[in-house]
Amino acid sequence: MGKFIKLYKDNTSRKLISEIVDALNGGAVIIYPTDTLYAIGCSLDQIKAINKIKEIKRKTDDNLALICPDMQSIAKYAKVDNASFKVLKEHTPAPVTYIMEAMGSVPNKFLEGKKFVGVRITENPITQAIVEMLGVPLVTTSLPSGKLDIEDVINPELLREEYENIVDIFIDGGDAFNSPSTVVELANGEVTIVRQGEYTF
Repeated sequence: MGKFIKLYKDNTSRKLISEIVDALNGGAVIIYPTDTLYAIGCSLDQIKAINKIKEIKRKTDDNLALICPDMQSIAKYAKVDNASFKVLKEHTPAPVTYIMEAMGSVPNKFLEGKKFVGVRITENPITQAIVEMLGVPLVTTSLPSGKLDIEDVINPELLREEYENIVDIFIDGGDAFNSPSTVVELANGEVTIVRQGEYTF
């Protein structure tokens, strides 16, 4: 059974954030709140943890993305040209995942031959505090398909009952928003909406 940690958006405990980061640096897989739904993730530096997430998702949906702490971090892992920079500057942070050309700093074990990587900067203060202290992006993906109805996936207590046994830490950060992120592809100076979430360009 995974460890349960309760955090509050308006008062994130540095001690608890440090505990989570230490666990991530040790290869932990966590469930945590974002500015959309709850997600499952790990440190980008921990390849075994990334593989564990892929096993949990059974590779039926292995669209892993990176939650970055700031624009500088995005530019380290994704190719940011002038057009992309303008879009990112105007629409970041926001509940948006950007599909961009991956840089060489993204591990091959993460990409598995793909040339593009999803990146985002979250507005959730809990997750933002984690990635700032972690120092590297947080791998993120949606929770595996379970028994919960769509209206129940925003409730951390129900999520905990469903998923806490598959991760090392479950972070309760309050009710989630019942909407996935908007997914936008930024390539060759063009903006393409791949999936429309609640956030609209």
